[in-house]
Amino acid sequence: MNEESGSISLETVFHRSQIMATIMAMVRDYGEAEDIFQNTAVEIERTQDRFREGADFVPWARGIARNMVRRYYASRERFPVAVDMEDLEYIADVVEEAADAVPWEQESTALRHCLDRLSRRHQSLIQLKYAEGLDGRRVAARLGLSEKSIRTTVFRLREILRQCIDRRIAGEAALAGKTV
Repeated sequence: MNEESGSISLETVFHRSQIMATIMAMVRDYGEAEDIFQNTAVEIERTQDRFREGADFVPWARGIARNMVRRYYASRERFPVAVDMEDLEYIADVVEEAADAVPWEQESTALRHCLDRLSRRHQSLIQLKYAEGLDGRRVAARLGLSEKSIRTTVFRLREILRQCIDRRIAGEAALAGKTV
């Protein structure tokens, strides 16, 4: 192993949580995400000659992780969940933005809190769309709404959840900064 390879390996290990956050946002299965992370680490090593010195490692590695997730889905005979790749990319973007500033566990806790604050109807919609992996058409059929209404509501709920998460984390940071 040359010195450059060792450096890339250390970077991969050091930024594991940020890379895993991207993968988890797109796969939502820890076991599968762990396998994909291992494949991502191998791919990072294999393609290290494409990494430009002085460039930011994390976005480069996340790009590789996203490609590995795409390969994972393409290699399966069928998707485990009916989710648009655009939705997965959006979720990964949100996770990546938050991962740069907030530990994954803190954001995950805030998300659970914010989900609990949604109405039962909105919780059901999120459950059907993301936990059960139904596409907009199937969610609409289950809830008796139009597909356009589902798309609009999901978009709004994602924004509401993002704002709630941001407020929750900012509130925790403010409390942590106060002396008692």
